[in-house]
Amino acid sequence: MKLKTIYIAGPMSGYPGLNYEAFDEAEENLRSLGWRVINPAKLGRAFEKANPQPWNRNALARLQHMELKRLKKCGAIFMLYGFSESYGATLELCEATEHKLKTYYQDDGYPPCPERNIA
Repeated sequence: MKLKTIYIAGPMSGYPGLNYEAFDEAEENLRSLGWRVINPAKLGRAFEKANPQPWNRNALARLQHMELKRLKKCGAIFMLYGFSESYGATLELCEATEHKLKTYYQDDGYPPCPERNIA
């Protein structure tokens, strides 16, 4: 079932609301196509709630480490618009490439899940 799970990667820093809206929209679209979705915005929201003070480098490093662990459990990665301007998203793409995850780009549209029609 690993192939059926997709991780969303994209820019957050410097975007209004940390670009969570774009992540949530992508999650909704991917789920409608049969994917199980890992949405980093959800972990980000939980992390913010648990750590309400302004984030420092250590907090961001811990969050990135948690996200990379989740990424490795996926079979695919979906790159949002603007990912190439994001250090975190490009790091996630490098990890995905190293672990041979299937890569999809928002520029190409939303991919149907390859296992959707399998019982």
